[in-house]
Amino acid sequence: MERVSAGGFIEERGPPFPASYTKRLFASTIYVFCRRGLSKILSTRVGRETEEELRSYMRAEKVDKATAMRKLLELGVQGWRREMAVQLLREGKATVWRAATVAGVPLWDFISLLDERKVILPIRGSDVIDDVRAAMKGKS
Repeated sequence: MERVSAGGFIEERGPPFPASYTKRLFASTIYVFCRRGLSKILSTRVGRETEEELRSYMRAEKVDKATAMRKLLELGVQGWRREMAVQLLREGKATVWRAATVAGVPLWDFISLLDERKVILPIRGSDVIDDVRAAMKGKS
C-alpha cells in the first residue's frame, strides 16, 4: 500500500477497498467510503445565501450536507444539459433527436419539454426523416 500526501489529503493507493471500508481523514469529522472509481471529492466556496438555501434543502429533504450538495449538483447539471439542448435546437445546430440525446432524456420527454416552453421548432422535412431513421436504428 502506497501513501501519497497532496494538499493536506492523504491518499492510499493499492487494491480497491471493500464497500464497507471507511477511512478517517483529518480530525474526527470527515469519513469517506472508499471504493475506486465511484466518486471524486469536489470542494467549492459558496456565499451565505447559498449556504442558507443548502441548509433549507437539507431540512426539507432530511439529508446530510454531502447528500444535499450531490443531489443539487446533479439537478443543476441536468438542467444545464436541457438548456444547452434547447439552445442547440433553436440555433438549428441539432435535430430534435440529437438535442434529446444532449439533454439526456427520452425523445418524447424532450418534445414535452419543448411544448411546455413553447419552443417553435425550425424543422425541415429532411430533419424529420433523419430523426425517424435515427429512432428506428436505436430501436433495432
